[in-house]
Amino acid sequence: MKIEKYLVLNRYLLSLFGVDEFKTLQNALAERRVGHDAEGRSYFLNVLLSLAGRDENRLAEVRLIAYDESILTDVRKINHRREPKIVLKYSISHSFLRRSSSMR
Repeated sequence: MKIEKYLVLNRYLLSLFGVDEFKTLQNALAERRVGHDAEGRSYFLNVLLSLAGRDENRLAEVRLIAYDESILTDVRKINHRREPKIVLKYSISHSFLRRSSSMR
């Protein structure tokens, strides 16, 4: 992909979360706890849902929750008979943003 198209896509994806700069999103997610809350939602998801500028029409809460649940299900399957268990440390990256665009 040409850099111009990549930059346009990057801006669009950031706009879904209501931020202008990638660094802003990184900072919002920095130093978050690993794991899940009492409702089974990742702390990473809770941060994404709390972003004030998130475009709820284009990035619906139910889709983000479904994505989070899918990741948790996959990790449980991987860990079923595995020792030591793996624990995902969520980190925001451009690859996550590309995947999230397919959730529309």
